[in-house]
Amino acid sequence: MGFIIKGLKVIIGLIVFFVVIGALFGNHNTSTPAATTTDTKTAYTRDNINFISKDRVDENIKVGYAKPSDYKEVQVPLSTVVVGGYAPESGISKQEEQTTTPSQQTQPSTPKPMTSASGTQIFSTDLGKIQIDIPYALTPNKYSSGTQLNLRMPNAAVDWAIVAISLEHPNGLTLEDFAAFSVGQNYKYETMTTNDGHTMLFYAIPQEGSTRYVYDGFIDHIKDKKVVVQIWANSENYFMKVISTFSKDEFENVCKSFEFIN
Repeated sequence: MGFIIKGLKVIIGLIVFFVVIGALFGNHNTSTPAATTTDTKTAYTRDNINFISKDRVDENIKVGYAKPSDYKEVQVPLSTVVVGGYAPESGISKQEEQTTTPSQQTQPSTPKPMTSASGTQIFSTDLGKIQIDIPYALTPNKYSSGTQLNLRMPNAAVDWAIVAISLEHPNGLTLEDFAAFSVGQNYKYETMTTNDGHTMLFYAIPQEGSTRYVYDGFIDHIKDKKVVVQIWANSENYFMKVISTFSKDEFENVCKSFEFIN
C-alpha cells in the first residue's frame, strides 16, 4: 500500500513539473518582433506622389470625384506632406485654423543650383512639348508618363519628385470644381493669370503642425487642350538635409511660366 501511495506521489509530482515547464516555455514567442511604425504614418495615394488623409479620401468619394478603388493605403515618412480633411463642425480645414500664413513663413536659406539646365526647361508630353521655369535642374523620374511628369533632381539619392506636373481630364467639371475636388472644397485659393494668358487657381495649404506648405497650381487649358494642368510642390523637401525650397512667390512664378509650345 505504501508503495502505491509513494508511486502516486511521484506521478503527481511529474505532472506538476511538466505543467509548470509548459507554462514557462509553451507561450514563449520566438518570432521576430514586427518592425516599428513610429517613424511612419498612414496616408492614401493614387500616384505615389500626392498623399492625402482618410478624411480627404472619404470626401472625394462622397462627392463623386473618386472611387474607393482609386486609392491605396501606404506608410510614408513622418516628414511627408499629407493633405488632410476638414473639420465638419467648423466648416473650415484643420490647417486653416493656424495663424501662420505663407507670407509669414520663414524659408530655409538653401541656395538654388545655378546650372545650364535650370531656369526654362522643356519636357515632352502626350499633348506636345511644354516649357516651365524652375530654379532647379530636374528630370522626369521612373514613375513619369505622357500625362504625369514627376520631376526629380538627377543625382539625388532618392527618386522623389521636387515638382509634379499632371495633365488631367476634368470630366465635365469647371476649373474651380476640379481644383476643389482635388485638394478639398474648404481651402482658399487665389485667382491669377499665367504668362501666356490662362486662368490659374493657386493654393498654399499649410501642413498641420509644421511651417511647411503644399503648393498647388491649377491652370485652365480645357478649351485648347481639354485638360486642367496641375502643378504641385512642397515648400521644402528634406532627405538627410534640405534639398529644395520654394517660397510662395517663387512657386507662383513657376506655375505662371508653364505653357505648351508645340
